[in-house]
Amino acid sequence: MAGVDTRDQDDLFRYTSGRWLINEEHQQKQRYVNFNVSNLCSQAAALFGPGTKCVHIVKLEGNFNKAFLLTMDDGNEVIAKIPCPNAGTPLLTTASEVATLKFCTFSKFHLLPTCLYSDCLVRSHLSIRVPEVYAWSSDPTNPVGAEYIIMEKIRGIALAERWGTMNTLERYKVIDGIVKMETELESLKLPAYGSLFLRDSLSSDYSRHTLPSDLDPTGAFCVGPSCNRAVYHKLCSQPDVGPCGFYGILLMLNF
Repeated sequence: MAGVDTRDQDDLFRYTSGRWLINEEHQQKQRYVNFNVSNLCSQAAALFGPGTKCVHIVKLEGNFNKAFLLTMDDGNEVIAKIPCPNAGTPLLTTASEVATLKFCTFSKFHLLPTCLYSDCLVRSHLSIRVPEVYAWSSDPTNPVGAEYIIMEKIRGIALAERWGTMNTLERYKVIDGIVKMETELESLKLPAYGSLFLRDSLSSDYSRHTLPSDLDPTGAFCVGPSCNRAVYHKLCSQPDVGPCGFYGILLMLNF
């Protein structure tokens, strides 16, 4: 049982960082998620072994997701993320985000299942640092009662906290780093327009496109239906699949 105090939970479920002048009730409803806080904390604590407890939870407000900083009694920290109703296609959005994060970290010296020697190690195509996914579920009937991702907390300082104190040269260096990341992402050409998925997580009801072997030698990933929020909310149906690059897919993530 997690040790965090979960008695006053409503602020964790609702949006508390701002107000709307128009249609506020609808906007709040689109950002309200009821879930089992104790079970979420327990899922996170279980990652660090028997007896570990989650002792502190802090909400990190988002416009499309609930993000929480969970701290364990041994000092370990993780980020838990739960999509709001406005995040995109239910079930698929979480699965696609997990696949995209795993693709970014995939094969950073991962051993291929059929290989036993170091020359079978495959280096990632990306140098961009993204958090590792520890646990996730796209099934809202799971014990947490909502889709969720539990991921690594990456150390660092938010750019918004430093931008005002940076000189022009420092700002140019940041912009240059962002351009390099965009260039690296744009260089990965995928076979279809849509969102990235783990093949095993995508229902056979959906069309899928296999990635080239140089990008995915194990066949773990595929391109499936788009989880673009604008398309989902406008059409309320599954979009078709067509040509696109990896950068377009990454832009669909709900960070």
